[in-house]
Amino acid sequence: MQAGKLNNRVAIDRPDTSQNETGEEIISWHHMGTVWCDIKPIVGREALLAAGTLAESDTVIRFRWEPRLAQMTPKWRLRRPNIIYNIQGIAEVEMDKKEIEVRCKSGLNEG
Repeated sequence: MQAGKLNNRVAIDRPDTSQNETGEEIISWHHMGTVWCDIKPIVGREALLAAGTLAESDTVIRFRWEPRLAQMTPKWRLRRPNIIYNIQGIAEVEMDKKEIEVRCKSGLNEG
């Protein structure tokens, strides 16, 4: 991957779950760091919900491989200042640990 394509920064969050006194699961997010990446929107949709229009977007985000990124699971999330990306799938694009591709959704979900 060329360094010039890594022109965006995203924060990486890992969920930490606990339970409150009634047994309800509470998710808090642990910031794992911020990395340079390439972000490519691939599909966008709109939905009418409760008399409002909400937009949803599918996005592919690519990173250079590094050990903390190799630990990511679909339970983690990525963030930009106004967007939360919920991870749908993760793949090592090149098997020799050069690049990681993450497919995400943002908009109608927790993002």
